[in-house]
Amino acid sequence: MKASIITLAMWCAMTTAMAQTYQVPVSEAHEKMLTGKYEPTWQSLETHQTPEWFRNAKFGIWAHWGPQCVEGSGDWMTPNGESIFGTRPWVKFGEGPVAEKAIAINAQGFNEKQYNGMDYRDVRFNQTKKYLYATAMGWPQDGRLVIKSLAKGNPDFKKSIKSVYLLGYGKLKATQTAEGLIVNLPQPCNKIAPVLRITK
Repeated sequence: MKASIITLAMWCAMTTAMAQTYQVPVSEAHEKMLTGKYEPTWQSLETHQTPEWFRNAKFGIWAHWGPQCVEGSGDWMTPNGESIFGTRPWVKFGEGPVAEKAIAINAQGFNEKQYNGMDYRDVRFNQTKKYLYATAMGWPQDGRLVIKSLAKGNPDFKKSIKSVYLLGYGKLKATQTAEGLIVNLPQPCNKIAPVLRITK
């Protein structure tokens, strides 16, 4: 009985090991990739005309929209996702021209079109236990970003800032003054927004 249990255990271990190392051969030799009139670009997909019968049909289709559905946002989320997932609000949600406007909440809490025109001066904050994240809503033309909420002597962030890291790029040179945290950004490394990770 003991020998058969050991044999069974060895057989299970060997088949598991073999199953984990087996790879399915993938080759276009057996299944050629189909070609058509569309290329894997947004410009190509925009040329697609939806048939009238499809627009009028009531199929009850539910389309799942994720970050990759908005052009470039999936590419932005890869290096910058840590600034969103697992974070919590900081003592203030943001600064800049839009944050300083009195925006009335419309019916059911929607503020449609109230946040149009945001630029690099509009910064949003969130944090983890170890880091403060500052997301500018655009890239400054001259590369100079000033975050007023992180000025030297600010009661909301009492420590002096020693490390500023641009997600998706690396460590940056920054100076904390009475005006604010002045950061010299490189050329844009994404099409959406720079995210700074500041060690608390």
